[in-house]
Amino acid sequence: MHDSLNVSTKTFALFGAALLLLDFSSTSIVSAATAATYLSGEVPSLPFPTWIGAVIVLVIFTVVSLMGVRESARIALAVLSLHVSDFDENSAHVSPKNIA
Repeated sequence: MHDSLNVSTKTFALFGAALLLLDFSSTSIVSAATAATYLSGEVPSLPFPTWIGAVIVLVIFTVVSLMGVRESARIALAVLSLHVSDFDENSAHVSPKNIA
């Protein structure tokens, strides 16, 4: 049977897959380091160094990714709802007089 999606060589496909894995890894590492740095700036009395916080965030990312798409979407919806509710509370105190 002829596979209609086979449009490149295996070497090219492996190279693309390796680049995707590198992209995913670097994005998660930068995100975890940024989150840990932000947290250490907000809570200066953390009982661990920033790099341990980055590792903790990476472990959380890994667990959420391994839970599957449905569970990851539920967690993302919960975080989004938290941010939207916080935005609504903060924007309720802004009046048009204070903007100008």
